[in-house]
Amino acid sequence: MAHGTHPSLPLDLAEATFLLPPPSSLYTTEDLIGTRARLLMRREDDLKEMHDRIVKAREVSAKRFSQKYANVIKDFDFGPGALVLVRNSKNDGDLRDKSLPRYLGPFVVIRRTTGKSYIIAELDGTIARYSIAAFRLIPYHARQSLASTVEELLRRLDSAPYDVTDVIPPDDIDDTAHEARVQSNMDT
Repeated sequence: MAHGTHPSLPLDLAEATFLLPPPSSLYTTEDLIGTRARLLMRREDDLKEMHDRIVKAREVSAKRFSQKYANVIKDFDFGPGALVLVRNSKNDGDLRDKSLPRYLGPFVVIRRTTGKSYIIAELDGTIARYSIAAFRLIPYHARQSLASTVEELLRRLDSAPYDVTDVIPPDDIDDTAHEARVQSNMDT
């Protein structure tokens, strides 16, 4: 029905028997049944071939995209203690927002999660409520060295009475390790 024709056999509803080249002349009933039977026998092979072509086309497309936008795509791998700015995506969009700040920060990276987002903290040690997606972060280049401030912050977070991983959603961390840390924090 999706192709504007009614099925001639009930099996047309379940099997894709319309995938044959257009006939060069009118089929006889025997030729039509024979052609449909051959199509049904070859269906699995045809589907496998189509799947392989689609996967290959996706890989080629992804590679072409990576090559085309190689100058734009940047994967900053921020380590603990790196200073970053966070894109204020709330201000993206309308023309009236062009004078609003695009970035917030600086922030300090605490760690990278398994989902490749980042746990960040303010310079006073306040940890962000949610992890931040990597595409929203850019490096912050300070005019003066903030290494001592960052080291002090990381030292304070290491000696905090709670675990930094307790504040992020459980989807981003290993469940068994998270449960063990939460249990040990409850026991103390």
